[in-house]
Amino acid sequence: MRWSWMMAMQASPKATLDCVDAFGRTDLRPDMDAFNVPTLVVHGTGDATVPIDATGRAAAKAIGSNAELKRSTTARRTG
Repeated sequence: MRWSWMMAMQASPKATLDCVDAFGRTDLRPDMDAFNVPTLVVHGTGDATVPIDATGRAAAKAIGSNAELKRSTTARRTG
């Protein structure tokens, strides 16, 4: 969360709000099917804000056979 906050503070308020809106409204999953290179998806197992089942596993599944999911016990979102 701190990293996200710091990034947002470096941008204009309009740009930050536009990004939040775009991330919430844009479904990028169809684009993931076009990945044709080996793709490493890394997700922290302790991330309570964005659970691994909803994101990490879903991303690897959407990418398909080119994806490898690595679960990190040390990567976690801190606030």
